Amino acid sequence: STTDLEVLSTLRLCAYRPVFAENADLLATPSKNRSIVVWDTSDPEHPVKQHTLKGAHINDPYLVRFTQDAKTLVSASHAGGEIVVWTVQSERVKKQLAPNAAALCSMDLSADGKWVTFSDRDGCVKQLMIAESATLDTEVGHRGEVSAVATASHAQSSSKYATVGSDGMLKVWSSECIEELASHDIDTPVQCVEFS
Repeated sequence: STTDLEVLSTLRLCAYRPVFAENADLLATPSKNRSIVVWDTSDPEHPVKQHTLKGAHINDPYLVRFTQDAKTLVSASHAGGEIVVWTVQSERVKKQLAPNAAALCSMDLSADGKWVTFSDRDGCVKQLMIAESATLDTEVGHRGEVSAVATASHAQSSSKYATVGSDGMLKVWSSECIEELASHDIDTPVQCVEFS
């Protein structure tokens, strides 16, 4: 079993926000040593280290997302724009994506796990099909950095996603017709957005 000291030691290395799997008792913690630790949290008081995903990132991963079945995890590094797709159980790299972005600011995974939406500092939002490594579209909808992106959490709405930025704007997009569906001026820089 995992000792409290081991948990604290690992979390001290955690560089960015940990993420829970939606339909499983798993927690992923991106770390400052270019790895991601996956924990079994079925007993919240005594988490157990299940997997360590390492060896693919040149820079520290800072964003992680599970697919809905928690079998796959996608990780991204801020510097260098690295995106890596992992098979959690085998701890192996399934795919490395080249998003053609100098610095990633945010990332999310579609509900069906087929594509990644990510943003960079120049106000662009891009989508990559994981299977084909093909860019679906690029939209410039913010003045300055896009600080967060979120895809709709339900599979039937997975073609919708929202973005917020340093310009104080909240926008909802459709990837099917590549257009802006809604826009709201919050009038202050926003750092996070989520669908309910």
